[in-house]
Amino acid sequence: MRVNISLHTLSPYKFKEITGVDGLYNVIEGIKEAVNYGLNKVKLNTVVLGGVNEDELWAIIRFAENLGIHVQLIELHPIGRGKEVFSDYFVSLDNFLSELSKASSRIIVRGELHNRPIYVLPTGTTVEVVRPVLNPIFCAGCSRIRIAPDGALMPCLSLNIRVPVKDVIQSTLSRDEKISKLVDLIMKVNDLRRPSNMWPINKAVDIEYLRLLNLGNFNRGFRIT
Repeated sequence: MRVNISLHTLSPYKFKEITGVDGLYNVIEGIKEAVNYGLNKVKLNTVVLGGVNEDELWAIIRFAENLGIHVQLIELHPIGRGKEVFSDYFVSLDNFLSELSKASSRIIVRGELHNRPIYVLPTGTTVEVVRPVLNPIFCAGCSRIRIAPDGALMPCLSLNIRVPVKDVIQSTLSRDEKISKLVDLIMKVNDLRRPSNMWPINKAVDIEYLRLLNLGNFNRGFRIT
Protein backbone atom coordinates (compact mmCIF):
# COMPACT_ATOMS: atom_id res chain seq x y z
CA MET A 1 0.00 0.00 0.00
CA ARG A 2 1.20 3.49 -0.82
CA VAL A 3 0.01 7.03 -0.19
CA ASN A 4 0.53 10.47 -1.75
CA ILE A 5 0.33 13.46 0.60
CA SER A 6 0.16 17.09 -0.51
CA LEU A 7 2.81 19.27 1.11
CA HIS A 8 3.47 22.54 -0.70
CA THR A 9 5.47 24.31 2.01
CA LEU A 10 7.15 23.88 5.38
CA SER A 11 6.10 27.36 6.50
CA PRO A 12 2.98 27.52 8.71
CA TYR A 13 2.18 30.97 7.33
CA LYS A 14 2.49 29.90 3.69
CA PHE A 15 0.57 26.69 4.38
CA LYS A 16 -2.40 28.71 5.63
CA GLU A 17 -2.15 31.09 2.68
CA ILE A 18 -2.15 28.20 0.19
CA THR A 19 -4.74 25.93 1.82
CA GLY A 20 -6.81 28.32 3.91
CA VAL A 21 -6.23 26.07 6.94
CA ASP A 22 -3.77 26.43 9.80
CA GLY A 23 -2.84 22.77 9.66
CA LEU A 24 0.80 22.33 8.69
CA TYR A 25 1.79 20.52 11.86
CA ASN A 26 -1.19 18.17 11.59
CA VAL A 27 -0.07 17.25 8.07
CA ILE A 28 3.52 16.68 9.20
CA GLU A 29 2.32 14.45 12.03
CA GLY A 30 0.18 12.56 9.52
CA ILE A 31 3.21 12.06 7.27
CA LYS A 32 5.25 10.70 10.16
CA GLU A 33 2.40 8.40 11.16
CA ALA A 34 2.18 7.08 7.58
CA VAL A 35 5.91 6.30 7.73
CA ASN A 36 5.56 4.59 11.11
CA TYR A 37 2.64 2.56 9.80
CA GLY A 38 5.01 0.89 7.37
CA LEU A 39 3.40 1.78 4.05
CA ASN A 40 5.33 0.60 0.99
CA LYS A 41 5.80 4.12 -0.30
CA VAL A 42 5.00 7.57 1.04
CA LYS A 43 5.30 10.37 -1.52
CA LEU A 44 4.94 14.12 -1.02
CA ASN A 45 3.16 16.04 -3.79
CA THR A 46 4.48 19.59 -4.09
CA VAL A 47 2.98 21.99 -6.63
CA VAL A 48 5.63 24.60 -7.41
CA LEU A 49 4.31 28.16 -7.20
CA GLY A 50 6.43 31.07 -8.38
CA GLY A 51 7.07 33.62 -5.65
CA VAL A 52 5.47 31.35 -3.05
CA ASN A 53 7.35 28.10 -2.49
CA GLU A 54 9.94 27.84 -5.26
CA ASP A 55 12.63 28.72 -2.70
CA GLU A 56 11.65 25.76 -0.49
CA LEU A 57 12.16 22.85 -2.88
CA TRP A 58 15.47 21.72 -1.42
CA ALA A 59 14.08 22.09 2.11
CA ILE A 60 11.13 19.85 1.23
CA ILE A 61 13.46 17.30 -0.38
CA ARG A 62 15.71 17.26 2.71
CA PHE A 63 12.62 16.85 4.89
CA ALA A 64 11.65 13.83 2.79
CA GLU A 65 15.18 12.40 2.95
CA ASN A 66 15.19 12.60 6.74
CA LEU A 67 12.01 10.51 6.83
CA GLY A 68 13.07 8.11 4.07
CA ILE A 69 10.19 9.11 1.79
CA HIS A 70 9.87 10.49 -1.71
CA VAL A 71 8.90 13.73 -3.46
CA GLN A 72 6.88 14.55 -6.55
CA LEU A 73 7.41 18.08 -7.86
CA ILE A 74 4.54 19.31 -10.03
CA GLU A 75 4.61 22.36 -12.25
CA LEU A 76 1.41 24.36 -12.05
CA HIS A 77 -1.09 23.11 -14.63
CA PRO A 78 -3.60 25.53 -16.23
CA ILE A 79 -6.72 23.58 -15.23
CA GLY A 80 -9.38 24.35 -12.65
CA ARG A 81 -8.22 27.06 -10.24
CA GLY A 82 -4.75 26.66 -11.70
CA LYS A 83 -6.02 28.16 -14.95
CA GLU A 84 -7.17 31.29 -13.13
CA VAL A 85 -3.81 31.90 -11.45
CA PHE A 86 -1.49 30.30 -14.00
CA SER A 87 0.00 33.54 -15.33
CA ASP A 88 0.69 34.74 -11.78
CA TYR A 89 2.24 31.62 -10.27
CA PHE A 90 3.63 29.39 -13.02
CA VAL A 91 7.39 28.92 -12.85
CA SER A 92 9.55 26.61 -14.93
CA LEU A 93 11.66 24.02 -13.13
CA ASP A 94 14.49 24.27 -15.68
CA ASN A 95 17.05 25.88 -13.36
CA PHE A 96 16.17 23.72 -10.37
CA LEU A 97 16.39 20.51 -12.39
CA SER A 98 19.90 21.45 -13.43
CA GLU A 99 20.86 21.56 -9.74
CA LEU A 100 18.92 18.38 -8.99
CA SER A 101 20.62 16.52 -11.81
CA LYS A 102 24.06 17.35 -10.40
CA ALA A 103 23.00 16.17 -6.95
CA SER A 104 21.53 12.89 -8.20
CA SER A 105 23.28 9.55 -8.51
CA ARG A 106 21.14 8.60 -11.52
CA ILE A 107 18.01 9.52 -13.44
CA ILE A 108 15.24 7.12 -14.42
CA VAL A 109 12.38 7.89 -16.79
CA ARG A 110 8.92 6.65 -15.88
CA GLY A 111 7.89 6.15 -19.47
CA GLU A 112 4.56 4.45 -18.88
CA LEU A 113 3.01 7.55 -17.31
CA HIS A 114 3.58 11.06 -18.68
CA ASN A 115 7.24 10.39 -19.44
CA ARG A 116 8.25 11.57 -15.98
CA PRO A 117 11.94 11.81 -15.03
CA ILE A 118 12.82 10.47 -11.59
CA TYR A 119 15.98 11.82 -9.95
CA VAL A 120 17.51 9.30 -7.55
CA LEU A 121 19.49 10.94 -4.75
CA PRO A 122 22.43 9.18 -3.04
CA THR A 123 20.25 8.64 0.06
CA GLY A 124 17.74 6.64 -2.01
CA THR A 125 15.06 9.32 -1.92
CA THR A 126 13.58 9.94 -5.35
CA VAL A 127 12.30 13.18 -6.80
CA GLU A 128 9.75 12.60 -9.54
CA VAL A 129 8.95 15.56 -11.79
CA VAL A 130 5.61 16.24 -13.43
CA ARG A 131 5.74 18.91 -16.16
CA PRO A 132 2.36 18.99 -17.93
CA VAL A 133 3.15 22.22 -19.80
CA LEU A 134 6.78 22.01 -20.92
CA ASN A 135 6.80 18.28 -21.64
CA PRO A 136 5.69 17.97 -25.30
CA ILE A 137 4.93 14.26 -24.89
CA PHE A 138 3.33 14.47 -21.44
CA CYS A 139 0.10 12.92 -22.70
CA ALA A 140 1.67 10.31 -24.97
CA GLY A 141 2.18 7.64 -22.33
CA CYS A 142 -0.95 8.23 -20.26
CA SER A 143 -3.25 5.22 -19.95
CA ARG A 144 -5.46 6.43 -17.11
CA ILE A 145 -9.20 6.96 -17.15
CA ARG A 146 -10.73 8.95 -14.28
CA ILE A 147 -14.17 8.57 -12.77
CA ALA A 148 -15.84 11.74 -11.49
CA PRO A 149 -17.97 11.91 -8.30
CA ASP A 150 -21.13 11.95 -10.43
CA GLY A 151 -20.20 8.68 -12.10
CA ALA A 152 -18.86 10.02 -15.41
CA LEU A 153 -15.72 8.65 -17.04
CA MET A 154 -13.10 11.18 -18.11
CA PRO A 155 -10.06 10.52 -20.33
CA CYS A 156 -8.28 13.48 -18.71
CA LEU A 157 -8.91 15.91 -15.88
CA SER A 158 -7.80 18.71 -18.20
CA LEU A 159 -10.48 18.08 -20.80
CA ASN A 160 -14.20 18.74 -20.52
CA ILE A 161 -15.05 15.27 -21.85
CA ARG A 162 -17.42 13.12 -19.82
CA VAL A 163 -19.06 9.78 -20.56
CA PRO A 164 -21.82 8.93 -18.00
CA VAL A 165 -21.88 5.38 -16.61
CA LYS A 166 -24.02 5.71 -13.48
CA ASP A 167 -27.25 4.90 -15.32
CA VAL A 168 -25.80 1.63 -16.53
CA ILE A 169 -24.53 0.67 -13.07
CA GLN A 170 -27.89 1.48 -11.44
CA SER A 171 -29.99 -0.14 -14.17
CA THR A 172 -31.90 -3.41 -13.92
CA LEU A 173 -29.74 -5.04 -16.57
CA SER A 174 -28.10 -8.35 -15.77
CA ARG A 175 -24.52 -8.41 -14.52
CA ASP A 176 -23.20 -9.61 -17.87
CA GLU A 177 -25.16 -6.92 -19.75
CA LYS A 178 -23.81 -4.22 -17.43
CA ILE A 179 -20.25 -5.41 -17.92
CA SER A 180 -20.69 -5.42 -21.70
CA LYS A 181 -22.09 -1.89 -21.75
CA LEU A 182 -19.43 -0.60 -19.37
CA VAL A 183 -16.69 -2.07 -21.55
CA ASP A 184 -18.22 -0.27 -24.55
CA LEU A 185 -18.28 3.01 -22.59
CA ILE A 186 -14.67 2.58 -21.48
CA MET A 187 -13.67 2.00 -25.11
CA LYS A 188 -15.64 5.10 -26.08
CA VAL A 189 -13.96 7.38 -23.52
CA ASN A 190 -10.57 5.97 -24.48
CA ASP A 191 -11.23 6.84 -28.12
CA LEU A 192 -11.88 10.43 -27.01
CA ARG A 193 -8.42 10.72 -25.47
CA ARG A 194 -6.29 13.53 -26.86
CA PRO A 195 -3.46 15.82 -25.62
CA SER A 196 -4.68 18.37 -23.10
CA ASN A 197 -2.23 20.98 -24.38
CA MET A 198 -1.05 21.31 -27.96
CA TRP A 199 2.29 22.91 -27.14
CA PRO A 200 4.78 23.29 -30.02
CA ILE A 201 8.22 21.79 -29.69
CA ASN A 202 10.67 24.71 -29.87
CA LYS A 203 13.62 26.20 -28.07
CA ALA A 204 11.53 26.92 -24.99
CA VAL A 205 10.99 23.20 -24.39
CA ASP A 206 13.22 21.61 -21.84
CA ILE A 207 16.20 20.01 -23.60
CA GLU A 208 15.89 16.82 -21.56
CA TYR A 209 12.53 15.98 -23.12
CA LEU A 210 13.76 16.75 -26.60
CA ARG A 211 16.58 14.30 -26.04
CA LEU A 212 14.15 11.63 -24.88
CA LEU A 213 11.95 12.27 -27.87
CA ASN A 214 14.89 11.90 -30.24
CA LEU A 215 15.88 8.63 -28.58
CA GLY A 216 12.39 7.30 -29.29
CA ASN A 217 12.29 5.48 -25.95
CA PHE A 218 9.52 7.44 -24.30
CA ASN A 219 7.07 4.54 -24.20
CA ARG A 220 9.04 2.54 -21.68
CA GLY A 221 11.15 3.16 -18.62
CA PHE A 222 14.90 3.33 -19.06
CA ARG A 223 17.93 4.74 -17.35
CA ILE A 224 19.84 7.78 -18.50
CA THR A 225 23.58 7.39 -18.24
